[in-house]
Amino acid sequence: IGGDKQQSDYKVDCRWNPGNLIKKIRRLHPLLKQKVAGQVCTFHDFQYFLERSGKFIFYLDPPYYNKGAELYQHSFKIEDHIRLSHLLRDMENPWLLSYDDCPEIREIYKWASFYSFGANYTINTSRKKGELLISRKNSGVFTVVNNLF
Repeated sequence: IGGDKQQSDYKVDCRWNPGNLIKKIRRLHPLLKQKVAGQVCTFHDFQYFLERSGKFIFYLDPPYYNKGAELYQHSFKIEDHIRLSHLLRDMENPWLLSYDDCPEIREIYKWASFYSFGANYTINTSRKKGELLISRKNSGVFTVVNNLF
């Protein structure tokens, strides 16, 4: 959004509320500082990373199922969404996944637990769209999520 030089009407920050993000980061920083040791940035396929990661808590934010190809330079094919679901289903590490709320994702992750919420979007018009947080059933992750919202 906005291009490399950020010269269009819509800049890269038009999809986020910086004030709210700053508040959440400040609230979570003390907790995460104690729990997170080191950071990793990788160019590998998600499967490579997930299979070699060690003991971590994962937050995954793949491209949207619907409109992913329109919104992102690098989106997923249907097979990628399904492959991610299969990897997470068999994974022992705790994880949290965010997605657009659509029937296809609910079907792909029918074995998991869902937390639905509305997210405000302000591109072109102001509207609320359904979002999902997904985790393994009975993982306890949503207890933490409820405290964030």
